[in-house]
Amino acid sequence: MIFAGAALLLLVFVLVKSVRLLRARAFSWRDPRAWSAAAAVCLGITFFVYMFGALSGFTQTSEICAVKSGHGSGNRPDSVTETAFPLSHECRWNDGITIDLVPAWVNPVVFVFAAGFVLCSAKAVHAAITSRTVTSRTGASS
Repeated sequence: MIFAGAALLLLVFVLVKSVRLLRARAFSWRDPRAWSAAAAVCLGITFFVYMFGALSGFTQTSEICAVKSGHGSGNRPDSVTETAFPLSHECRWNDGITIDLVPAWVNPVVFVFAAGFVLCSAKAVHAAITSRTVTSRTGASS
């Protein structure tokens, strides 16, 4: 219940930040706050998509795998392998059938938005340093 509340709060935060970014008349390439907001949106989306994938088949993994493979709920997989990155909940049977409970689109989306977070964060730092340098140069000559 606490996780659901925190996830809902984070979702509202991401939506508000996204709307503010989209409603801005002109995205200032030199404003570090805009890049920080974009980084926050990317991080929020990364978190939501990762958690969606991590919770795919979180409860009763063996039974869900058996049903998705067509074996029926009584025929459990011979092995279940879980990895954190790339995210995977893979069920294997000795007859060669392999099922991954994490949707195929989750890992590419996580990678793209994580890269977006890194790039936007780097650009925010660059914009902050550049604006500080420009401000100190113009302030010193006045």
